[in-house]
Order: sequence, then structure tokens, then C-alpha cells
Amino acid sequence: MKVSRREALGVIAGGVGATVVLGMRGTDAVAAIENRPPPVLTEKGTLKHQPLPYEPLDPVYVGNLTYEAFYHGHCMYSVVEGLVRALSEKVGGPYLTWPTATLDYGFAGVNGWGSICGTLNGAAYALNLISPNPGPLIDELYVWFEQTSLPNFVPEGPKFEIEGAVANSILCHVSILAWTKASGLGAFTPERKDRCGQLAASVAVKVTELLNAQAAGEFVPAYPISEETQECRGCHTQKASYLENSQSKMDCFACHEKHPL
Repeated sequence: MKVSRREALGVIAGGVGATVVLGMRGTDAVAAIENRPPPVLTEKGTLKHQPLPYEPLDPVYVGNLTYEAFYHGHCMYSVVEGLVRALSEKVGGPYLTWPTATLDYGFAGVNGWGSICGTLNGAAYALNLISPNPGPLIDELYVWFEQTSLPNFVPEGPKFEIEGAVANSILCHVSILAWTKASGLGAFTPERKDRCGQLAASVAVKVTELLNAQAAGEFVPAYPISEETQECRGCHTQKASYLENSQSKMDCFACHEKHPL
């Protein structure tokens, strides 16, 4: 299904505005900004979710596009670029001009800070952009990432043969640490860089599989939050719970030691 430019503008008006301020200077740019439409809200006054159109994609094709994009702009950018490029070919419309280059800041856990893995940051962005119900897909993806030996997808023409590792975490520095221990290689080696490229491709493949399953009405969660983490959440992250001092769904024990309840 191809979407016309006119239809695309209607879809994205509430998200990024019908006016794209690119290449404007001075008073023209000011006028365009002043005419930015207000956010589209629900009856409760919260942002209305407005996903872009989606058509099922070939996960392997998206994975290969992502791996190629990684060497242009790192992890977060590449996951979104792989999906958006594939959708620009199949759907057109808003995907033809979507500004994926703005996402390059997410490399190495956001500008090198080692926080959220850029592949997951980009994946959540893409799922929220595309899925009519992104929350369950994001949860599924993040627990899958914690528990799976990654990368688990070999793109066309990989630069290295990469060994997988289980991170037990969604954090960049923890994920890289797990891989360096498993591989015996350093964090600033060409192999580690390629590992992250293949990791981005693996995540893009999984995101595509999740979107395809949801579009077909066949999505069934397979990666619940662990019982141990649920026990921690019962005291720490629930409203009016015993401690009520945190907000998280992450596996607790990548960073924290277990203690008696």
C-alpha cells in the first residue's frame, strides 16, 4: 500500500506538524514555527497516539539494511533507518522524508554515556512511531534482549564472525561488558564495533517480527518479566508498596545483589 504525500501530511500533522521547517531563514522560519499545529489530545488531555501506516516487512531484509546503516551512523540511528528505509520502499508517504539522521546521538548509550543500549532506544522509537499498541511490544523486546545471547542474526557480508553473549541488562555498558568477557576482546576493537552492528541488525529483525505478528493479530508475549524481578518490584516499584522507592522493569540482578525478603 503506497501512501501519497497529501495523505502522509495528514497522518503526521499531530506528531511533527504539517510544516517542515527545513532550509528556511529569518522571518519565513519564524512564521512557520508560529503556525505549528497544537498537539492532538485525547478527551483526558493526554497525547493521542497516532501511528504511521505499516505493511509487513521481510525481517532479513530489514536486518541487512540496518547493518549497512550502522556503519553510517551507529546503533540507534541504524535500527530506525533500516525499518524506515524498508517502509519508504513499501509504503512511501511519511517514510520517504522521515529524519532518521536526528537519532545519531543515541550511540553508545546516548553520546557515549553507556546508559540505554542505542539499539533498544531506536527500537522503542520505531515501535512507538509505527505500532498501534507499542507498549507490549517494547516490553517483549526488552526482556528478550536481556535474556537472549546476542547478536543472533548474521547479516550479508559481515566483517567478523561474532560470538554472542547474554547481557541480563538493557544497558549499553553492561551489554558490552558481558560481550568482552565472553569474547576475550576489548571494547574498542573493530570486532566490538562489528558486534554492535550485528546487534543492531538482530534487534531490527526482532522488531520487524513483532510488528508483523501484531499486524496479523498473532502477537503472543513469550518473554515475561522474571519472577525474581517481579518480587523486587512488589516492594520497590509499586504505588503504596513497602518501600516505593524506584521505577523499573529491568532485571535487578545485573547490578544489585539478592537479599532476603
